Amino acid sequence: MSVLDAELELSDAQAVTSTAASTNTIDLGQVAPNLGKGGVPLYLVVEVSVAATADGSATLDLAVQDSADNSSFANIHTVPQIAVAALTAGARLMTFTIPLTHRQYVRLNYTIGTGPLTAGNFKAYLTTAPN
Repeated sequence: MSVLDAELELSDAQAVTSTAASTNTIDLGQVAPNLGKGGVPLYLVVEVSVAATADGSATLDLAVQDSADNSSFANIHTVPQIAVAALTAGARLMTFTIPLTHRQYVRLNYTIGTGPLTAGNFKAYLTTAPN
């Protein structure tokens, strides 16, 4: 059994029906964090809490983003074009290893294509144990 720290959650059953950033941004506490110093990788996990639905054939793109100032974000990893049919409750959409060197703030951006979604909740969090 793993325990999830609320300070490491980007989204906690966040309702996403149109393009949006994660509810939370995580401040990793230094201008140029180097997660490699501790030898333990840090993963970003994204899961579907409540199945997504749409009137048409909507898609979801995910982008892990970082920032030096918590206002200008850039993509460090993307997962494009997940079809609404794959957004079923409990589905894991991403397990991404955060790069060893990155900028201070990290968030997730949800982009809805051919949308909107009519329902869908997502959970995203950082962990050292992604299984």
